[in-house]
This record gives sequence, structure tokens and C-alpha cells, in this order.
Amino acid sequence: HKMRVSNIGLGLLKIMEVKITGNEADAFSIAENTCADVTLHTGDSCTLQVGFAPHQPGTHHAMLTIHDNASGSPRRVVLKGLVKS
Repeated sequence: HKMRVSNIGLGLLKIMEVKITGNEADAFSIAENTCADVTLHTGDSCTLQVGFAPHQPGTHHAMLTIHDNASGSPRRVVLKGLVKS
């Protein structure tokens, strides 16, 4: 899945870290990351692509965590994938 991170605020948005966390984090990967250690001006964006390749069937959960300099950091996106047996 590809997603865009955008700066909709008035100041600079500094993204310090993007990582996948959780008990099943190994089922997911960051396949593309133009957001690593980047500063976004108002209206700018960067791209993240998350891959899914679990080792066994079933439903898998993890969290995409983005640490930045804005209030409310870190940002979290729930990741969920299903592999039918």
C-alpha cells in the first residue's frame, strides 16, 4: 500500500523516524520511504509504501509509527493484512 504524508500546517514539518512496530511487525516492511529524515514545507509531501509478506496464513496486525516535530507526535497508522490458507 502506498501512502502520502503531507504538511498541511503553516510551519516546517520535520520527520525524524518512520518504523513498523508491534508483535507482528515482521509481516510488514517499508518498501519505499521518501519521508526518512526529511523536512516538509507547507503543502509538500513525501511517500511511504508498506509491503506485506507474512510467513503464515491468517490475519496480521502492526503499526506504522511516524515521529515528527509537530504536536501530537508520534502519528500511528494501523496495519492489517489477511492471508487465506
